[in-house]
Amino acid sequence: MSRSEILNVLREKVKDILFDVDENTITEEASLKELGLNSIDRSDVLMDMCDELDIRISMIEFAGLKNIGEIISLFESKLN
Repeated sequence: MSRSEILNVLREKVKDILFDVDENTITEEASLKELGLNSIDRSDVLMDMCDELDIRISMIEFAGLKNIGEIISLFESKLN
């Protein structure tokens, strides 16, 4: 799965929670917090992505990731 496909999954999950978010603001440079997601929302997005992509990633592995690009890199490494 490519980075852009993973980003599209993440965009869908963010838009499920933030209905009025501008899709163009969901970039690899942005953080989920900057988009307006609280800690519970961020966890929901990440768990929903794991479910949709059928992979298991511990929430601890997401700690310290600074932006969406780093999240995508983690998913990419688990999928390949």
